Amino acid sequence: MKHPNVSILIVNFNGRILLEKCLASLQKISYPKDKFQVILVDNHSTDDSVAYTKKNFPWVKVVVSKTNSGFTGGNNLA
Repeated sequence: MKHPNVSILIVNFNGRILLEKCLASLQKISYPKDKFQVILVDNHSTDDSVAYTKKNFPWVKVVVSKTNSGFTGGNNLA
């Protein structure tokens, strides 16, 4: 079975408390690791979400927004 490349987008705003379980579960998925990427768009959080993600989940691509552009804006930025 051929697996397509996929991107998993997460839009975050001060969701640091939720990131550990979310990203740890994505680390465990059985999809081929070379066929997916996780992109976290941070909507100008003030709760250390970006530093936490970069330190504990370096395989996640982090996009930092200078403003909170909401869910739609975050997805468009990703």
